[in-house]
Amino acid sequence: MSIRDMRPIAAAMVALFALTTAASAQKVFKDEKHGYSVKTVPKWVAVPVQPTERNTVVKWASPRDERRYPGRMMVHVFDRKAGEDQEGALANPFFRPSRSFREWAKRYRRGLVLDAPASVEAKGASGGKVTGQLFETTYGERNDPRLGPRTGYFTIIAIFALQEREYALEIYCGAAVKKKYRRTFLRVVKSFRFIAAGKKDVAAAQATSPREAARRRARQDAERVPGWWYMESENYFIVTNTSGKRKTRINDLKRRLEAMRELYERDFPPVKPITAVSIVRVCKDMQSYRHYGGPPGSGGYWNSAAQELVIFHRGEKNFARSVLNHEAFHQYIHYACGEINPHIWYNEGHADYYGGAEVIGNRAVIRVNKMRVDTIRGALRTGTYVPLKKFLRYTQAQYYRNAQLCYAQGWSLVYFLTRGVDKAHPWHRILAVYFKTLLDTGKPKQALDTAFKGVDLPALDAAWKKFILEKKKVRP
Repeated sequence: MSIRDMRPIAAAMVALFALTTAASAQKVFKDEKHGYSVKTVPKWVAVPVQPTERNTVVKWASPRDERRYPGRMMVHVFDRKAGEDQEGALANPFFRPSRSFREWAKRYRRGLVLDAPASVEAKGASGGKVTGQLFETTYGERNDPRLGPRTGYFTIIAIFALQEREYALEIYCGAAVKKKYRRTFLRVVKSFRFIAAGKKDVAAAQATSPREAARRRARQDAERVPGWWYMESENYFIVTNTSGKRKTRINDLKRRLEAMRELYERDFPPVKPITAVSIVRVCKDMQSYRHYGGPPGSGGYWNSAAQELVIFHRGEKNFARSVLNHEAFHQYIHYACGEINPHIWYNEGHADYYGGAEVIGNRAVIRVNKMRVDTIRGALRTGTYVPLKKFLRYTQAQYYRNAQLCYAQGWSLVYFLTRGVDKAHPWHRILAVYFKTLLDTGKPKQALDTAFKGVDLPALDAAWKKFILEKKKVRP
């Protein structure tokens, strides 16, 4: 046989080897709690499911976006009984569970059309086969001159309806890389199996204290998501996928959190004892943060619905300390004072005030926020700042419309009233009066009117500018 004649055989062997290697690279994930197993997409990474995701029980993400589109694999479980809640979900009616994938998709996959299903089979827990529906579709299509005419998400969905539960396996990627992933996605679908469900953890489901409930949430990530682990402190559960070899970074973060907490409690004593134990999720890098759901362009966020603060490490030795201090304040004030809504300058101004703090040993010390000072000084010098009379009544939308300036101005005003006004001067009480009135009445407008009653705003405006630019403190 000539070399030319052997080429088709060699090509077939290479293709067979490639298929065998790809199949063998797929790991099997077993979920005894919900009673199924499934192979995963090779090299995709496990991602924790956010507490507000009421029906999604497990998730994987592609290591990087391809053609500007992320890849995701998810398993959703739906209780088909009306009114029955999903175990472990937060008690927030906005995030109510759905009873089927179609119902869920109307809320979270707008534009997704499920029609012309094929059939798919999965092995049952007690033998036999469970027949389901298989959909292949592309949704969210649009013409994009940079990516070509067929942009959007190529999606494969398999739905298996049992008597009490419905299971949906959803996998998607950018439509432009459909050829690369379609066969792999179909292998994943065909690997889906039902298995005997494990015994329900009654003790965990009936946590006796907020701390136990927080510990349960932290433990779930450590048990279900490879690479994640947690650490406890007096007031926090730190959940992270930072390498265990870098535990000193997390210990440093824990020390900082507790020092800042002491400062928050001193400046804003809680109106009643805080029983909640805060969750702080520290992603190892920006990519991990984005996989989890971190908003593009953000350095961290406090999600009150999920009762979770989320940040990520920046570089080998550093995380955004100012972001941590800022978001941890939002987290603390949520628990300390209830769901009050102060004016945006007061809320974000204080968060940035604490954002400038440094932790020396176990003690937090307020410093100038270096992220904000140059911006506000530039605006004051050029006259592009917002006059205080107008700024004090800014809505959140107005504040965010010019965020860089407004965050800097909010910080500078709080810093001035706290550090730039002598304690014997009447202006020094403005922030405290505002907050007390807000707690007493729950009315931001009344709090603002009371705090600034009798204050000469033009004089305040001038003194604030002089302090920020020339560091001249206001004396009685």
